[in-house]
Amino acid sequence: MKKITADKQTMTEFFLEASKYSLDVSKLIIGGVILSGIMGLGYNKLTMVIAGGLAALLTLILGLSFFFVAHKK
Repeated sequence: MKKITADKQTMTEFFLEASKYSLDVSKLIIGGVILSGIMGLGYNKLTMVIAGGLAALLTLILGLSFFFVAHKK
């Protein structure tokens, strides 16, 4: 089996793209929570805001960690 390796430039680009993706997902989660609150789908709003906020916060932290790993010297 052939071993696949990646150079530093490739890994930097990968982590930057992963960072962008995670930050976009975080923004989409926040937008989904806001739209769900506006539409009034019958969910408990406090639970929805807490769960959505935690999910957005976790993806934000993940995206920022990818960003910092990509810019590590």
